[in-house]
Amino acid sequence: MNGVMLQGFQWYLPIGGHYKKLEERAQALQRAGFTAIWHQHDYFDHANTVGWLRTGDAAHPGIMAVVLSNGADGDKWMDTLRPGARFRDATGHISEEIVANEAGWACFRCRGGSVSVWLERSVS
Repeated sequence: MNGVMLQGFQWYLPIGGHYKKLEERAQALQRAGFTAIWHQHDYFDHANTVGWLRTGDAAHPGIMAVVLSNGADGDKWMDTLRPGARFRDATGHISEEIVANEAGWACFRCRGGSVSVWLERSVS
């Protein structure tokens, strides 16, 4: 059976507020026929380096962060919402692990003219 996904994007809104409202309305959305909510935080604030972060759901709890650059090496600070979360670059372009700071923010990197897809290493 195919599901129906609601895309819960946020632009220029405080982290958490918009998604908290979606979480509070989850049962009503389910009754309306939605089977999943896709949370994505966009970081499109630079001409050559952009990024986005997807938070997953109960069935897919890991976070994925993507950074891409059409210029020089780039990086993007993103709020993972998970202090201490550890990430690895699934593309293998960058071998060092990234760890989110005590506030949940992490600096995700990519090589110039490339993309890096950062996956959370373990989800507890």
